[in-house]
Amino acid sequence: MGSTLMNEVTSIGSVPWTREEMREQLEEFASIYEMRPVRDNAGGMRSPHLFLTWFVLKKLKPKAIIESGVWLGQGTWFFEKTCPDAELHCIDLNLERIRYKSNRARYYNKDFSTLDWDNVPKEETILFFDDHQNAYERVKLAKWFGFRHLLFEDNYPPSQGNCYSLKKAFMHSGFASVPQKAIRLKVKEKLAAFLKMREFIPPNDIDAKYLRRSLDVYCELPPIFKPEKTRWGDLWDDMTYPTPPPLLTEVRNRRYQIFLDEAVYYTWICYVKLL
Repeated sequence: MGSTLMNEVTSIGSVPWTREEMREQLEEFASIYEMRPVRDNAGGMRSPHLFLTWFVLKKLKPKAIIESGVWLGQGTWFFEKTCPDAELHCIDLNLERIRYKSNRARYYNKDFSTLDWDNVPKEETILFFDDHQNAYERVKLAKWFGFRHLLFEDNYPPSQGNCYSLKKAFMHSGFASVPQKAIRLKVKEKLAAFLKMREFIPPNDIDAKYLRRSLDVYCELPPIFKPEKTRWGDLWDDMTYPTPPPLLTEVRNRRYQIFLDEAVYYTWICYVKLL
């Protein structure tokens, strides 16, 4: 897979699979998705990202999976189904809301950065981040730990989402986490709130240059379907939201209707391999 201009990049390097292989696996995934334990996974992954995660795990066959951001446990169930022999490490600061808990997984209520990963097989582990943290900093931390394979579930485009994503870094957009109440304040009050923000990253090209030096692969996994509008209700055009072409353009199998129904939940999930 190639890339466009630096600030419109959707991929770097090459992955060990093809789009045709992805399409061929949709039927198998659809039958598994019908058995999912959490029928309404509002706030968590739906079929567009669960399929892509499931597919990557099947291809890479990791010996361990570290899931940062469990939510209700739907992802954990799919990890267990896909990699029945892999170690499962599940991290969430609120373990009480989990509906599906794996008997095979170890659960932690501390941040990924604070845990001891010395005994995890770094080269054969996949880090799955669905924790809405700074993805750029997660890459640097993963590199320091010695991991190589990462999946970022919420790889938000500029102006959207509540965290600094790799897509934002590649598009040089920076990130500003402004409290919602600040939007209604007067100018001076807005400035004061701005200075107290949880996180502010100015637009820059330095982060993208670091990523290009550090990554062997950056691949935004394609949506199954691409609706006319994004989940935020605006036009899904390639100028604002550069996106790989969708795997499908029409429903040719009745089981694929769910993919179209949930297509709007796609948020540029990406696979990363560190050098």
